[in-house]
Amino acid sequence: MNTENNKIIIGDRFLFDPNDNSLIDTLNDDEIIRLGGNESRVLSLLIQEPGKVVSRHELHEYVWRDQGFEVDDSSLTQAISTLRKMLQDPTKLPVYVKTVPKRGYQFISTAVAQVDPDQKIEAETEHNLENIPLNDSLNTASVHQDDAQEAQSVAPQQNATINQSSTANSAPQAHLSLLGTIMLIIAFVLPIIAYVNHTPKSDAFVQVANYDNTPVFVPVNHPSIEQWKPLIEQCTNFYNSKHTDSLKPIEVIATSGQPNQITLNYIHCEEHSDQSISVRLLIDQKGVDKVCG
Repeated sequence: MNTENNKIIIGDRFLFDPNDNSLIDTLNDDEIIRLGGNESRVLSLLIQEPGKVVSRHELHEYVWRDQGFEVDDSSLTQAISTLRKMLQDPTKLPVYVKTVPKRGYQFISTAVAQVDPDQKIEAETEHNLENIPLNDSLNTASVHQDDAQEAQSVAPQQNATINQSSTANSAPQAHLSLLGTIMLIIAFVLPIIAYVNHTPKSDAFVQVANYDNTPVFVPVNHPSIEQWKPLIEQCTNFYNSKHTDSLKPIEVIATSGQPNQITLNYIHCEEHSDQSISVRLLIDQKGVDKVCG
């Protein structure tokens, strides 16, 4: 099942939108449940083939390694636990996600792509046209001719309306902040685990700095980021000034794939795991003092 551009109905209860990382509980007044990036990608992979046992290795590849990260096995365990909590899925008698010992995880409920109302109406119209009796063909042709004439008269009005709408929609886009459009490009939400407690990091990461009481980690064997430290400190302090108290990140993971770019992954606690975000900075090193405010 292709989940990239579809909303998925899960177990006749939840409406899952992978693009928005959200679940809508249709049995609880359409309550919106925000998923973290990790949980959303785990669920996306599991529902692609309901009933199939997906190995832990496959989940690690899809959720983390494909995004350039190597995490320990506890990260997957935490993501599965958090996902079950959001689905209200008991571990002992699971309804959605079942643990298959020594093999992986299995999605045991139903997952059906939501039908677009426009597509459904179009399909029903085609079906009705195919079943029109032959002796009604002359009447049908007359109706089509009238509809065509009406469409020609309405088309200019529709075009004018569309042009006005396009002009109105373009206005807000012109007011995007200079900081967001020039300095910071929101690359994509990398699935980074939000730990419940401040437990020691695994051997996969090493701490390289601490800014505003927020530790900064990089993957083991990662190239030196010494030249980026002034920028990382500036961005961390700026981010913390906008996220205080319980919304303050518990850590930052920095990765650098190319000489002139670095990605900062702001990790929040489990309670606010939906706030975890990754920001890729593309900038000339001479402009460090102008980044992050």
